Amino acid sequence: MQLTEHHWLVSDLDPRLEIKAIAETFPMDVLVWQGNIPAAALGGGQMNAEGDVGNEARKSNNAEGKPFIFAFLPMWWEKDIKGKGRTIEDGANYRFNMTIGFPEGVDKAEGSKWLFEKVIPIFEAAPECTRILCSNVKKEINDCVMDYVLELWFENQSGWYKVMVEDTKALEKPSWAQQDAFPFLKPYHNICSAAVADYTPSNNLVNYHGYITMR
Repeated sequence: MQLTEHHWLVSDLDPRLEIKAIAETFPMDVLVWQGNIPAAALGGGQMNAEGDVGNEARKSNNAEGKPFIFAFLPMWWEKDIKGKGRTIEDGANYRFNMTIGFPEGVDKAEGSKWLFEKVIPIFEAAPECTRILCSNVKKEINDCVMDYVLELWFENQSGWYKVMVEDTKALEKPSWAQQDAFPFLKPYHNICSAAVADYTPSNNLVNYHGYITMR
């Protein structure tokens, strides 16, 4: 899986950006490699990236497909739930990023009550979880199906496993659950997560050496 954080200096929705000198394409086989679309979809050549075809897997509800998730967030976290004031002197930060969207038919208020009153208290109580941040997804921008993005920090992988796998076994299965065990949501469709290191070696601001076309 791949997690990409974009920090926009200008709005990508500005109509002045609709005119592009060169258009992007996305090879079909790459989408298959990434698991976004099933192999049966091959044969159509390249596709225009503007069409966000990775989300076709979501529309078709194809079990083989893992759709792209573009979740727009406020520039700063909205909820600082645990660990405020933590610095690099306090230890390593194993960042676990998780985006969730409640199933169709489940009111966000109902889902939020479950998340903040049942799930997050388990993370808050666990000493292995050192930081909890959360923001609402700005659904109005691109009609994203996700509702929240959370980031939880741990000092190591074993701490993550203890909290996210073992401690959550105590949670009662909600009536709208899409699977029997936590997180009770459909993988890749209603929940998607990735762990990222404290140090990210790919710094595009530093590594950029001009636009080089490939032919």
